[in-house]
Amino acid sequence: MGRQFLYVEPKDKTRMLQVDSRCLDKFQRVKSLFYSRTKVPKENNWQLLTNNDIWLHIVAQVIVVGGSRPFDRFNANVELKDKVAYEYLSQLENEEKLRNTVNEVLCAIGARYASSDASKCKKTNALVHNLKMLKKYKDGPKGFLAGLLRFEGPDGDLRRIKSVMSSFMYT
Repeated sequence: MGRQFLYVEPKDKTRMLQVDSRCLDKFQRVKSLFYSRTKVPKENNWQLLTNNDIWLHIVAQVIVVGGSRPFDRFNANVELKDKVAYEYLSQLENEEKLRNTVNEVLCAIGARYASSDASKCKKTNALVHNLKMLKKYKDGPKGFLAGLLRFEGPDGDLRRIKSVMSSFMYT
């Protein structure tokens, strides 16, 4: 029995995707084992979130680089979450205070790769960058996500992903 291939016509004619029947069978087994236990978010569920909910998700993405235990500590500590709340941080005029506040939280939870020197901490710098980027949008994080809806069509998802990747650090 020869191999069967699934061919998907790419937009970029220089690349082709081929998946043989054995791989498709493996994907189907994985799907049958895990799909019923997988929570798939509803389309546009972000619209139900607050700016702070969205921001804390971004913070979490930076925290988990290198390990997830610090996120568990962060998530369990309301006081630390309040220190990096979007509404609070976005009102700070003093960049040094912003940087030190973010760094203090990262160090308190033991985030991996978080330097005690706020000016040299890559995670701190990433979060400060991400916050500044979101503040440029009229409605903050919700405004950013709403802007992603402009990418429509068959390549819309890819364009949204590229936009997020080029906008944020450590996500």
